[in-house]
Amino acid sequence: MTSSQSAVSYSDQQLSKSYQQMSREAQEMKRRRRRRFQSQVTVDEAVVSYYSRSCRQLPFILLFTNLLAVAILITVNESVRSRLMSNVEQEADNSKRNSEESDVVLKNQQMVRVQQMATVEWIQQKRKDKDLADTKITKRCCLNKLTRHRFNAKDQSLCLKRNQSME
Repeated sequence: MTSSQSAVSYSDQQLSKSYQQMSREAQEMKRRRRRRFQSQVTVDEAVVSYYSRSCRQLPFILLFTNLLAVAILITVNESVRSRLMSNVEQEADNSKRNSEESDVVLKNQQMVRVQQMATVEWIQQKRKDKDLADTKITKRCCLNKLTRHRFNAKDQSLCLKRNQSME
């Protein structure tokens, strides 16, 4: 067995031990809940049986029953409060997560829009540059044409003058 295999088996053993410990703790918590529930049931049964056996101690039984009812109401109230608080916390976490996700989506959309605008501006600039170059070329061609036309006209007038002077 190599050192890496022994390290893996050691970590597997540790994971197994921690899993077993967590299982034991979960079972113990279940046992405690059962005991608590059973003790509540037995107290209720004891109150009922005691009340049915002895009506002489009715004030004590009523007091005890009232105290038990108050304790049950307090337990139920605490349970409801804890559930409500956990629901509120969960909703807050969900809304925060949704808010963060929507912020990310919004930022992505904004980045896409900026990229699209940059692309549109780049295309428009290239079109302007091309139009400007076309305009310059057209002007230069017209200028060249006018220049050629002038020289041709001058050449023709010179030729005519020469022809006239030679005659």
